[in-house]
Amino acid sequence: MGWTLTDGLMLGAQVPAGGYPKTAVVSRDSVSFSVTTTTWGGSASELLEQLTVATDSGNDRRALHVTGTPSTFTTTAGQPGALARYRSTTVDGLIAALALNGTGVAIVVTGPVDVPDNPSSAVSAMLTSVDFTQEPSR
Repeated sequence: MGWTLTDGLMLGAQVPAGGYPKTAVVSRDSVSFSVTTTTWGGSASELLEQLTVATDSGNDRRALHVTGTPSTFTTTAGQPGALARYRSTTVDGLIAALALNGTGVAIVVTGPVDVPDNPSSAVSAMLTSVDFTQEPSR
């Protein structure tokens, strides 16, 4: 079974009067891949740091906690990004960030600790396919 768009618009869909939504989410089985855009004046690493501090705050043992050292990646369009893995008692995932020309992109991938059909190659392909293409005019 493929990935299902659960929030956002498909490419070529009728754009609402307010413009494209700021978030798109696809899911497959129990894995979710969420992309959110925001205004951002810093680097991808700075955005990731802000995202991971917000995610890792508090002493709740059920909260998401960043594991390991953040790393970098490059999209197929040559855009550098930063990512960190996280874990809680029930989910694993990653947080990634990209930034270009005043726009930040936050990507959050969440899935259960034991995913039956490992989606890592599909997640990697989606992560590296993010592109800062201009919004088409209406």
